[in-house]
Amino acid sequence: MTNQNPSSSPPWEGDVNETAVEEWVEETTPFERVKDILDTTTEPQFAKEIAERAQVSEPTARKHLSTFAEVGRAEAVPAEQGTQYKRSAQSVAMSRIAAIHREYSKQELTHSIQRLRDKIASLETSTAQTTPTTSPTNSSLVTRDGKPSRAGEPSKRTSTWRKPPSRSTTSTRTTGRPRKRRRHHTQKRPSRKNGRKAHSPNGALEWTHRLKYMLPRDDLDGELGPPDVVAMEQICEVFLSLDGLVDESKTGLNDLLNPQELHVHLEDGIGDASWARFDVTWYRSGCYSFHHVDSETVNFRWDCHPKESAPKRHFHPAPNAPSKDAEASCIRVEEPKTVARAVHKLWRRAYDSNTPTNLNVAENPP
Repeated sequence: MTNQNPSSSPPWEGDVNETAVEEWVEETTPFERVKDILDTTTEPQFAKEIAERAQVSEPTARKHLSTFAEVGRAEAVPAEQGTQYKRSAQSVAMSRIAAIHREYSKQELTHSIQRLRDKIASLETSTAQTTPTTSPTNSSLVTRDGKPSRAGEPSKRTSTWRKPPSRSTTSTRTTGRPRKRRRHHTQKRPSRKNGRKAHSPNGALEWTHRLKYMLPRDDLDGELGPPDVVAMEQICEVFLSLDGLVDESKTGLNDLLNPQELHVHLEDGIGDASWARFDVTWYRSGCYSFHHVDSETVNFRWDCHPKESAPKRHFHPAPNAPSKDAEASCIRVEEPKTVARAVHKLWRRAYDSNTPTNLNVAENPP
C-alpha cells in the first residue's frame, strides 16, 4: 500500500547516477567525502585516485589523507611514484568496537561471545572426529603378504602411497587433518528492548522469503572476498537519512560478531506489500548485492559481481529475481554511498508509482 512520505528525498530529473553523485557532493564537505572514500579503500591508492572518487581536487585529498595518516585512520604506503593510502586495520577495529559498545548491552555481548565460543568448540570437536587415524607403529607394520615388517622398514603395501611414521629424522610427515568448510552465517541480530534492535513481528515469514530467494551460489563466478562491514555501515547511514519509511529499530547488521549482511527494513512496500526489506552485502572487492524482498514475495536485486551470462553490474527483475534472466544494471556509480542513493531512488519511484515496472530505468521520467 502506497502512502506519500514527506521525509523521503524528492523525485529526481535526469540520470539517477548523476543525481546520486550531485546530492552526495551537495550534502557533504570535501573532508567528509575523502573520509568516506578512505574508509572503504582496502588496497593502496594514490591521492589522485582517491580525489577523483571523492569529487575533490588532488591537493585537497592529499592534505586530508596526510591528516588521517597522522592520526592513524589511514595507512601511508611508500611507492615508486609517491605515497599511496588505504584505510588502517586499527581504524576498522576501533570503529567496530565503538559500534558494538554503542548498540549492545553488556549482557548481549556476553551471550554473543559465549555462542561464538560454543561454535568454535563444536567445530573443533567435529573436525577432530573426522581426522584420519595415525598409522600404526613400526612394530605392527605388515608387508603385502601379511608378514610383520622390521622396525623402521617401510612395508611394500604402504610405500606405494605414503611413508609410514618413523623415528628417523628423514621420515615424511603424514598429511594434516582436512579443513572444515565454514558455512554461511545468516543468524539475525540479538533481540533488543527499550529502544534497542528487536526482532520483527514478521521475522519468521521474512526469513522464509529470504531462504527461498537468497542469492544462489551458482549465480556467482569467482571469489568476491570477505564482506566489508564499514561499507555496509555507510549504506545503512544513507538509507536512514533518506527515507522516513526505514524502521531504525529493525535495520542493521545481521550479526554482532560476524556480520555478513545489512538488513534495511521499510515499514511499507510497493503495491499491496505491507513491508519491504533490502538484504545488502558489500564486499571488500567492490562487489555487492542489494536484494529486495517484501510481504508479497516480490523479489528483485541489483548486483555487481562476475557473471558469465551477464555484465558485471546487472539487475535481476521482479517478481522472482531469476538468475538466468539478468540484464545490464542501470546503476553505474561505484561507491557505497552513491550506489545506496541510486538504489533508494529507484525503489522510491516504484513505491510512489505503485509498480515495479521501471525499477531498472536510470532516466526520470522513464
